Amino acid sequence: MKELLWKLLFFAVVIILFFSFKLSLDNKEESLLLYNGSYNTFFKEMPEEYLELISQAPIDSVLDENEIRAQKNRVLKYDIYLLDKEYARELVAIKEISKNDTTQLRTISFNVYPENKGLIKDGKDFFRLAKRPVNYSHEGVSYRIAKQVLPNIVISKIEPYSRYWKTTVDSIDNSTFSPIQPNTGFKMFQQDSLLLGLNVETSVYGFLLSKQLEANGIGFLSQSKEIRRQDFLNPQSKLNQTLQDQKLQLIKVSDEVSFWEKIANKKELGKTTLFNLDSAEVNKKMASYFAGDLKFSDLFDVEKLAFYYSLINLYSDGEDNELFLSYNRDSKLIEPFFINKKLGTLNRYVKDLKLTERSFLEEYFKTSTKLSTLDSLEELIETYKDEIRNILVINHSFSLGEIFERDLFYHNKLIIEKSLKPSTTAKISLIQKSDTKIEVEIKNLSNFPIEIIELSHKENRHITAPQEKELIQPNTKEIVVFDLPDSFNNLFVHKKKKSVGFIFEKDIFDLRVGYKLLGDEDAQYGKIVPFKDFDDLAFENQDLFRNEWDSDIPYLFFNKDSKVISFAQDSVVIDKPLLIPEGYVLEANEGLHIDIVDGGKIISKSALNLIGSKKAPIKIYSSDKKGQGLLILNAKKVSELKYVLFQDLTNVSHGLWQVSGALTFYESRVNMDYVTMSGNRCEDGINIVRSKFNMTNTTFLNTQSDAFDGDFVTGKLSNCTFRNLGNDAVDVSGSTLNLANLKIVHAGDKAISAGEDSKVEVKQTSIYDSEIAIAGKDLSIIHAEDLVIKNCKLAFTAFKKKPEFGPSNIIANQVLLEGVQTEHLIENKSSLVLNGTVSSTINHVKDKMYGVEFGVDSKDTRVIEQ
Repeated sequence: MKELLWKLLFFAVVIILFFSFKLSLDNKEESLLLYNGSYNTFFKEMPEEYLELISQAPIDSVLDENEIRAQKNRVLKYDIYLLDKEYARELVAIKEISKNDTTQLRTISFNVYPENKGLIKDGKDFFRLAKRPVNYSHEGVSYRIAKQVLPNIVISKIEPYSRYWKTTVDSIDNSTFSPIQPNTGFKMFQQDSLLLGLNVETSVYGFLLSKQLEANGIGFLSQSKEIRRQDFLNPQSKLNQTLQDQKLQLIKVSDEVSFWEKIANKKELGKTTLFNLDSAEVNKKMASYFAGDLKFSDLFDVEKLAFYYSLINLYSDGEDNELFLSYNRDSKLIEPFFINKKLGTLNRYVKDLKLTERSFLEEYFKTSTKLSTLDSLEELIETYKDEIRNILVINHSFSLGEIFERDLFYHNKLIIEKSLKPSTTAKISLIQKSDTKIEVEIKNLSNFPIEIIELSHKENRHITAPQEKELIQPNTKEIVVFDLPDSFNNLFVHKKKKSVGFIFEKDIFDLRVGYKLLGDEDAQYGKIVPFKDFDDLAFENQDLFRNEWDSDIPYLFFNKDSKVISFAQDSVVIDKPLLIPEGYVLEANEGLHIDIVDGGKIISKSALNLIGSKKAPIKIYSSDKKGQGLLILNAKKVSELKYVLFQDLTNVSHGLWQVSGALTFYESRVNMDYVTMSGNRCEDGINIVRSKFNMTNTTFLNTQSDAFDGDFVTGKLSNCTFRNLGNDAVDVSGSTLNLANLKIVHAGDKAISAGEDSKVEVKQTSIYDSEIAIAGKDLSIIHAEDLVIKNCKLAFTAFKKKPEFGPSNIIANQVLLEGVQTEHLIENKSSLVLNGTVSSTINHVKDKMYGVEFGVDSKDTRVIEQ
């Protein structure tokens, strides 16, 4: 028995070590390669430097030694090249993508063997580099390319990290990277350190940053042996003497976000530490600012502060909250001062500084926009490429240390751009509309204030300006009122009805609110969502949600101890709103029939547990076809639905607000199995918003418009059937979705539609008799495999629909097309790789969609003609 226990313990330890090592490797890889996976990088145009490589003979090729496995996985060969960047070398692995290539973008790892074994600290004779490939295209041919920057050392050989692949790259030209003479190098860098005030030999990123700081008059202190950052924790006389010699007056802030928040709100500052500061003068100015006698720009150097934070976003992740400021005796202003932050790290988001000062934010936006072009940085790298090379050679002669990844700047540039203009900048919700005015609530989701400009019709016709010029701060919301002119109704012409006038349920979708990010010259436009924010709507003290929870409902059991609400009858009629409070579970067992009539509805802040059976499903329907559906919002637990039939329901609405689905889950997780949505009379059969979900064996029949609509969701649909749909079968935006074993028959518009930066994988799916089979829009990526598309008007389309987004990409393999009128319509800069072949592109695809040549206008399916 003891022997068995020891064996089990041994295997457990092995498994733990294995996964710990794998996690460590994965994390290392992710830290280097996040920029490849964060954005839509599929099938970009081939860079010129790679075209030049392909025209040359590779130095070697990586082959899979097992031909059967190679054929199955289609990873027959990567050609290996070395790209000389003058200051560094890059190992480039290139594979031409063959027809029917279904491989994912697998990471490629290499073991690098340095001539100097002393550089490896763990006793091995190699170190490992890993890179995730990116797809490119050129003249109809697609390539998979992985690039890895090599340290500036003499390398004996490079071999792929895999027991399955065979080759050794040993024909490496090391002549330009032989060790330089230490005396020459160190003398140069000692002089440069004194000149710059920065220990540049330890960091290329620090060297480049110091040049940009210096060019913009922002101070920085030596990081050499004389003074280090930790010296500010326990200041010694040497530090104080150095500050006096350089005439520096410094302020150290331990938490910059808290500091700026208090500055913005003119509250007493938190803990700050002063070094050689003439505090009387600074305190006097600070007191005047808090008293309202001085503006922010009278106390701080706005331009330098904005430039400093823009640079930090470009060079690092901004996680270091410590801030140094200096008092400039000449300008009498407080300005940023750089003292060694960790540089060369991938940024994930731009920090909200809680600094609401208009002058700063306007300048911050302009500076960030300018720096994110990378023009000045590219010029800097080109000017100082020799210095960069020497820094790396000296650094790597002692340790592998920093590998200068130029692509890091491109990743951080994208993060900054996404912060400047996020995919969804503002959430605009209707509060009320009358004949004379429209009132909306606008929540700013960006890092910058937004200025409300106008109410318009379809972004191109000005209707009116707001009553007051509103400036909405980041992560806050304001109510904005627009007075409607007498000519407002004349904007809405209804050809079918031969009438003029605003029809709320149809024309609300054509109204836009125009706004600008502070500092931006370009206007953005947002649709008005015809209901208030759910966070405020739910159970607030007005109208529908005024009353307390009524536990005395004849057809319900209310158990306060178990926190379960269940049905007391097998058949229930709901003819008025049923409100379920948070903290419970609403349960129903097999065979229950719920008839929702005369405007009744179910709104729950608790999860549903509706479990029917194959022989006795739960049925929720509307016998008079006037019953509304179900809205589940902000439920803490996961809802479970099995063998449930929803039939002839419409969307939940009250007054002017409404949701779009007969069954809506808002920020509420849900699992569905053997659910049927039939005959719904609203925009969406099932709508899930900002939630995770799993949907299996679910059927959608005879829907008025879309069957399933997902907004900012993560989930799976498998073994689902869609038949006779007014609009789309699956329509998602801002989402990550896995689809498998779907059958879609007669989708009036698109069978599968992905928009607004969605990532969708489709496998083993059949699409019949539909208008459009697969559509990718606005930075979305669709990977499809094993598809059957029959008797459809258009098989594939990819394009940019909204100006704030970009092109879309589709990769589809093992696709059978039969009876398809048009194989593809792909807009320039978007792409389709169909069965290994890159498809041709055209201009202005959007102009052919939405009922013009292909598909239908969704507005025509929103309103039921009486």
